[in-house]
Amino acid sequence: MLYPDGNMFSERVLGLLRNLRFDPDAERTISWLPLGSIFWQDEMPTLKELFDVSQGEQYEMWRIFAIRLKIWDGEVLSSENQRVWEAARAEVPDWPLFPEAGAVT
Repeated sequence: MLYPDGNMFSERVLGLLRNLRFDPDAERTISWLPLGSIFWQDEMPTLKELFDVSQGEQYEMWRIFAIRLKIWDGEVLSSENQRVWEAARAEVPDWPLFPEAGAVT
């Protein structure tokens, strides 16, 4: 989904993601739901912040984590997932999720 301004993320989600900072000491966490994978604490807004956005906006973030899991598994991304991944990287290049993902791509 693209917003009227052409962004993949809502302005509210962009604000949350742009405020996240890489922390070399971030703890790795297992998320059974909704991710079914691991993430590092510096990659994710707080639970309070997540509850302040709609489920649709949360889904926008979960999708990027799901795409990263496909990359980790060595899957070739569909053209749609590749487009979404590149759009997210362009909108929030400093999101701590990307340096970690870049290490395995």
